[in-house]
Amino acid sequence: MDHRPPQIFKLHEEVLRHIFELNADMYLEAETNSSEESYGQTPWDHRALNVVRHISQVCQYWRDLVISSSSIWGNVIDLYLLWQENGHWRNEVLRRAGNSSLCIKGVVSDNGAPVRAFFDDLMKNHWSRIRKLDVAVRDYRLLDNEVWITLQHPAPQLELFKLELEGWSSRPLFSTSHTSLFSHNAPSLREFHFTYHPGLEVDLDLRTPWLSQLRRIGLTATFPISRILDALVDMPLLESLELQSDLPDIPVPRRRIDLPRLSRIKINPPTKLRVALSVLESIAAAPGCALILTTIDTRRINVTHEDLYALQKIISEYASGYFGLIPPEGLTVSLSYRTFSFYFPPLDMSFLRPKPPSFCVDMYCDFPLSPGSFNILLDSFSSCLFSKVTTLNIIIGRHTELDKEANTTSRETLASFLSLFPSVEVLEVPEYSLQVLLTIFEQEPRLCRLLDTLKIDYMEPATHLFPDVLLRFLDQREGDGFPIKVLDITGLATREPRDWRFLERKVGLEVVWVQGDVLFEYICGSGELEKLNSRIGCSPRNHP
Repeated sequence: MDHRPPQIFKLHEEVLRHIFELNADMYLEAETNSSEESYGQTPWDHRALNVVRHISQVCQYWRDLVISSSSIWGNVIDLYLLWQENGHWRNEVLRRAGNSSLCIKGVVSDNGAPVRAFFDDLMKNHWSRIRKLDVAVRDYRLLDNEVWITLQHPAPQLELFKLELEGWSSRPLFSTSHTSLFSHNAPSLREFHFTYHPGLEVDLDLRTPWLSQLRRIGLTATFPISRILDALVDMPLLESLELQSDLPDIPVPRRRIDLPRLSRIKINPPTKLRVALSVLESIAAAPGCALILTTIDTRRINVTHEDLYALQKIISEYASGYFGLIPPEGLTVSLSYRTFSFYFPPLDMSFLRPKPPSFCVDMYCDFPLSPGSFNILLDSFSSCLFSKVTTLNIIIGRHTELDKEANTTSRETLASFLSLFPSVEVLEVPEYSLQVLLTIFEQEPRLCRLLDTLKIDYMEPATHLFPDVLLRFLDQREGDGFPIKVLDITGLATREPRDWRFLERKVGLEVVWVQGDVLFEYICGSGELEKLNSRIGCSPRNHP
């Protein structure tokens, strides 16, 4: 047994200190920790404050190095881990931070009085030291007015400001209209996000000097879209724009706003389609800019074919540029009589090369879209390069909506869309999508010639027609000379125990399904019919 100390103990002090500083960076943990949802993304022991605390307990040398590094402690003001009734640990962390700048993350809610008092003190007495602020306040009335007045003071060290407010009120958050945040003085600010509940009145001055230096901005647009567009003119360095609006679709004058560095636009619900179009038609973004668009419309009059053609033009421009730079390997497309969704999640790359932003178009209407609507939207991608896509997930309607699905999307348009994916090897579909695709492959048998794996996803209980539809699909592909070699039934097998022995006649077909963390497999035609019953296991192998 080797009793020599690990190599990390031989590192130079400056190298070791740099490693500790990386461990103390809360912004390497996840995109944000300012909501309960994202707290679940980072395990308790992996959160920066806990990691730093554990490092300081490894040995005396490391402890002396960490304790003496005030900047490390200033970077880990994690409200989620500083909730204790006794204030000793909160005070100790702040003491160790000395006079260094502060990075604060977390949630202020009505069930954490000690955290509220701590955050209140940080805002009132340490505002000028705050470098990063990423906090969600579940009810802004939990904090007194002096805290909000602090936001109107200069912020000399502030680099990131991300504040989410909830709560209803008949009075404005700030006492003056067109409030000037940071007294127009935030020379280091690069990222600004301010979102709040529609029931809260917030009137900000969007023409302020620090806008010109922003790289990232996120706004809840309860003020007119025209004011947002006016403000964007002052942000030539902007790289990421995120908007959310529940305003009506009031026409705004057409204009062109050049944002040559903009690489990501995200428009969140409940933004209406026409409001989104007003923004997107005005912006000239960088080539390859990612688009994450989600709209919700409740009135049929708000979504016309003219609107869809305008959306088609925008999607086509963004998609061709984005996918020209980032060839996708997997895509999800979902169509129903009221929704259209196209989603590409990039794979994680590495610590040094973080994954690029996703590309998503998600449109929901509270009414049936007119026939031909999805033909227009699918044509948005006709000029894209999808030759490297190997996995395609297609969801086309549901059995419960068959009467409403008629004529929504033509088979010719779907066939043309599928022709964009010559390299697909894995097809993921629910039962009804399989029915639709069967009719398409019957007419266009040479589509997806490399397809060898079919994965059945669960959307709703399978019908009595499912065995026949599945066998017809398998027979069709085999007859065309492009047989399916692997059938993954995990999606149905884990939801609907059923007898799968009807597949036995597909000799050589490998059927796989996962139960727990174990992958089971069966080769059809091998004679052990009972193993195709999803309730009976076969010899497992480790799931990759």
